[in-house]
Amino acid sequence: IFIRVGTVLMQCTEEPGELNVRREDQRVAPHWAFQCGADDLDANKARLESAGVPVAGPYRHRGVDCVSIYFRTPEGHKLEIATWEPY
Repeated sequence: IFIRVGTVLMQCTEEPGELNVRREDQRVAPHWAFQCGADDLDANKARLESAGVPVAGPYRHRGVDCVSIYFRTPEGHKLEIATWEPY
């Protein structure tokens, strides 16, 4: 399935095998990830926390130059905001 949001095209795929999704785990797949700049990562974290949204991170990923924060929507959807810029 492909979804277009503005100029962004997203592909939704089914992961092979079983997933052990727990609502309380903010880092578990499946989740949606969105890219931003390094300064925007901190700004988004502050904005989410000021709205009372628990935010996990920032986390530096092993083996790649990427830093992410994770949070959940009120409906339980897991989202990630990541930057590939130096952080």
